[in-house]
Amino acid sequence: MATIPIEVHIEASIKEAYRPQPGEVLIAITEPGQTPITPLGTFAATYHLAAWDLPRTIDHPKYGRIGPLTLNDAAPLLEFVLKHRNTMSKLVIYCKAGVARSPAVAIALSEWLPTSPHIYQLIETHPCFNRPTYRTLCQAAIEKELLLT
Repeated sequence: MATIPIEVHIEASIKEAYRPQPGEVLIAITEPGQTPITPLGTFAATYHLAAWDLPRTIDHPKYGRIGPLTLNDAAPLLEFVLKHRNTMSKLVIYCKAGVARSPAVAIALSEWLPTSPHIYQLIETHPCFNRPTYRTLCQAAIEKELLLT
């Protein structure tokens, strides 16, 4: 399998500046209940992941009981990536600030996909990635036998 270029962006750059090339695939991460922004261009495929940027479950005064990404949330994302992994020219991932959730997804996918930059470079570039999101995605990959324990 060929190396897949992977990029992490902030929401504003996808909305205001990024212009996808043919074959690029997008993972748009928002808080649950929020609609993803409309990109400037058209991606070959887009997946919307609704995920809170939380390390643990909390009781929120407005939203009730909310928590980090679950295995039920992770499984469809992995199916989306599996469906497009052999045809995508690049994987672009964004969240609001591009600091925690989108790097966590990129790093977790790099555990079993051949990406450029490599997982170690992604961790070095994004040290504040959301660890619970990363762990849940890795657990989902283990359950799908994409990643060995």
